[in-house]
Amino acid sequence: TSLLTGVIRADPAEHLVRSGTIKTPIEEHNDQLASLLKAKSTPWIHLINGSGLTTQSAGASAPLGVATAISSALQCWRAMHQRGVSLNQAVQRTELTLATYGDQFVTIATLRAARWVFAKTCVAVGAKASAAFIHAVTGITSSTRRGAELNMLRGTNEAAAAAMGGADAITLTPYDAATGEFAAHPARVARNAQLLLAQEAHLARVIDPAGGSGYVESLTEQIARSAWTYLQQFERQGGPLAMLKSGSLAPLVAESKSKEESAIAHRAQPVVGVNDFAHVEDVVDVPAATSASQSSLARWTRSAAWEAVSAQCGSLQGQVLSVNMGPKRRHAARANFARRYLESIAIKVTDAQASTTPKTLAKQYRRMSKPIGVVICGHQQDYDERLEALAKAAKRAGAQFVLLAGRVPEDIEAPTLTACCHMGMDGLELAQQLFEACAEEAGR
Repeated sequence: TSLLTGVIRADPAEHLVRSGTIKTPIEEHNDQLASLLKAKSTPWIHLINGSGLTTQSAGASAPLGVATAISSALQCWRAMHQRGVSLNQAVQRTELTLATYGDQFVTIATLRAARWVFAKTCVAVGAKASAAFIHAVTGITSSTRRGAELNMLRGTNEAAAAAMGGADAITLTPYDAATGEFAAHPARVARNAQLLLAQEAHLARVIDPAGGSGYVESLTEQIARSAWTYLQQFERQGGPLAMLKSGSLAPLVAESKSKEESAIAHRAQPVVGVNDFAHVEDVVDVPAATSASQSSLARWTRSAAWEAVSAQCGSLQGQVLSVNMGPKRRHAARANFARRYLESIAIKVTDAQASTTPKTLAKQYRRMSKPIGVVICGHQQDYDERLEALAKAAKRAGAQFVLLAGRVPEDIEAPTLTACCHMGMDGLELAQQLFEACAEEAGR
């Protein structure tokens, strides 16, 4: 047994987050852990786990996740030292578990920063600087229920980034994990992807391939410095477990989560297959969000809000007529933008005939199956007095909403328009507005 290698993950903070309770009292847990560390039969098994999943699964940023993992490990080192286990032994038997991110550079920099902060922490507590054993887990917040097959690409990209970031162990989550199915094929794909990356791409044979890149080095330093600041805050308040119980950890997670939620809502951060380039007929049932207690954090995925609103709009089962003004070279960009947005909220789009006039618009609209609205697309300079005429014609034809691709010119009045679809908009808010417009018309 002295040659056995492996990991026994013991992190009370992570268990508290997932269930809201801890079955084994902390003191009893630490006593059992200390006795295992003192045993000489399994010297190569990592028994202490500092998990960043505690906060990362709830939407925490990379620096906060790193700080959570190392602070959890640090609290355990102190407890072991009080029970006669040397700091160096505790450090050597420690594993850090961190989630990967959709941005491969953020993943690489996060793992590199975690190694730097870990070594600095070892020195700060009086132990020898040691290389961190890092376990990376893919798909914690990036896996989607809608377009689940795309999770194969996300998972492979995240696993490759984790390997380039220097992870010692990688768990590639099956692509159907977000749906809760866990079928045989996704599990086989996840296993084979790891084998391909390790044995054909040889990612595990290169030491720090991103080292020397100006962008990666700068990003690593930013994450490391921010993580160190968070770590000092954790230390002042007694560690992640104490902060979870007091409720002071949730605001930190909420602050970082809100930034990513805003980026996704405004489509500044694309989630392929969800808020952009989505299959219009791919709509999934979204389970009700779980509420968090004072001593736990609710599980969060970055696609959940968009999947919920697309399921809501998809229940309309309607089509939108795209009225394109001017030649194709002048309206194509905005027409494609509007189409991609509407399809991301599960609304089908049908192009109107060229040179559509207010008179012909009504005929084309009524010929569609389950029409619910009209989107007018064109160059900003083509939006003239015809804009309001087309909007009124659409309303007379029965359109429940009239959407404009782009912004209304300042010198044009178009009170009939329901809303505008443009870069920088809040896509979730607009989807809710369109749904409410349809519900209001249906109620009349």
